[in-house]
Amino acid sequence: MRHKKTRASDNTFDINLAPVLDIIISIVSLLLFSVALIEVKMIETSVPQIVKEIVEKIEKQEDQAQLVLKMSKTKGFAFEIDYKGKKEVIVVPTSADKPDYLKLQEEGSKIKKRYPAIFSVSILPEKDWSMSEIVSTLDHVRKMSPQQTVEIQDPTNGTKISTDFMFPNVVFANVLGE
Repeated sequence: MRHKKTRASDNTFDINLAPVLDIIISIVSLLLFSVALIEVKMIETSVPQIVKEIVEKIEKQEDQAQLVLKMSKTKGFAFEIDYKGKKEVIVVPTSADKPDYLKLQEEGSKIKKRYPAIFSVSILPEKDWSMSEIVSTLDHVRKMSPQQTVEIQDPTNGTKISTDFMFPNVVFANVLGE
């Protein structure tokens, strides 16, 4: 009788990769689906070139105050100013459950006169704000009322420019709806 001899090379086996591929395909499709649901809206605005250049020069300097505008339907608007570790909150309440845009613009003008080097504001609207209300808020925060202007000084040559822009740089801090 003859014995069967087995060699090490005869002991081959196959790996079933089908379950691993199923998982990878599921993850990829889930990622593609979630990316399709994220929507970022952008509003292009223009700032005069000379103002834009001075703003860029001033913002490169250190010790800039940070300005955040929180938007709440129930509490109204709240400007939060953080300057050298000192925090200050200025509240603009709603009037008759409607946003008071003129009071918002007035308080923004006061802040701009106190902190002329601030050119950026971070906007934090709650989820219940409509796009038209957010745009109206931006309009009243970006520019002063027609009769008012603010002077900004070029840090390199000292020339002063009068402009009606309060906070031309607007950043949405919770763009993904946090």
